[in-house]
Amino acid sequence: MVPTSERSLDLLGGLLVAGLIAWVRVAAALSGVDPWSALLLNGVPVAFLGIGYVLGRVLAASAATISLATAVALTVTVVAGAGLGYPNATAAFSVQVLALLMVAWSDASDRGGRLRVAAGAVSVGVVIILLGSLAGIVTGLLVLGARFLLMPGGSSAKRAAASAGFLLVMTAAGQLIVAAKGRAPALAWALSQRRLDLWSDAMDLAATALVVGHGPGTFGVLSPTALSDPDTRPAHSVLLETMAEQGLIGAALLAALVAWGYWRLANRPTRAVLVGIAAWTALWLHSLVDYVADSPMVMLAAGVVLGASVCPSPRAHDPLSWTVDRG
Repeated sequence: MVPTSERSLDLLGGLLVAGLIAWVRVAAALSGVDPWSALLLNGVPVAFLGIGYVLGRVLAASAATISLATAVALTVTVVAGAGLGYPNATAAFSVQVLALLMVAWSDASDRGGRLRVAAGAVSVGVVIILLGSLAGIVTGLLVLGARFLLMPGGSSAKRAAASAGFLLVMTAAGQLIVAAKGRAPALAWALSQRRLDLWSDAMDLAATALVVGHGPGTFGVLSPTALSDPDTRPAHSVLLETMAEQGLIGAALLAALVAWGYWRLANRPTRAVLVGIAAWTALWLHSLVDYVADSPMVMLAAGVVLGASVCPSPRAHDPLSWTVDRG
């Protein structure tokens, strides 16, 4: 039976998802954008995040089977030259699959189960490297580090979530500063000047429609940089694009959803909670420099990992022991 406090937190998360989707509809109406196109573009990924969370909660006990099957399918499709249609989105999806494998590792009760999970993790790691996504490699290492570099006497779940959230906030603040300045030669080599130009356009657009934005899906037709190259239509930042298209209201709702995810993890310490915190951070860090949050499949996978991470481990009745598991 789910405790009342957990039901309340889940209800709050559901309300935030619904609020984001509702605001997409309202923002579209206020700006004269076709509401159905807006919901398809901006509402569906958020809905998939919520659906994934529910699936993760319900199917947590089957995390090993689900993650291994997904790892095999992912490896086959990428080797065959397919994927999600965009290498960085496929990499972001792969990182979430890797996180789900680490959740399964935390709950594995025998050496054979861990060997199967390890094989799946290796195959997903190879996929991320083959995709050549620097953000995917960095965030994948973040997930692995959360599982294997935890030392005895480590921090509490609340402190870990607060630290990850602080990292994300500081990164977002740095991005806003860079976008406002328009140029950052020290970052252009890693992020590309075109990406920085997109951020600058998004900041300029946000400043001219601060509260409600210009309308969902309008960045690609209002940004001079995006218009100059069809391959760069998105702003390559979920925060800046949301500010430009849905205003501060949309950005505040998005920030509230991200904060809720950390609060949900911090208030349900399990064996896998650090993996969940790392995976949640990986999703939003990657989304700050690319448009992976536009992919329903990436958001679905992230929701599954979040949901599975807050479920009690089937092999332990006590809260998370903050030590390295030597078994």
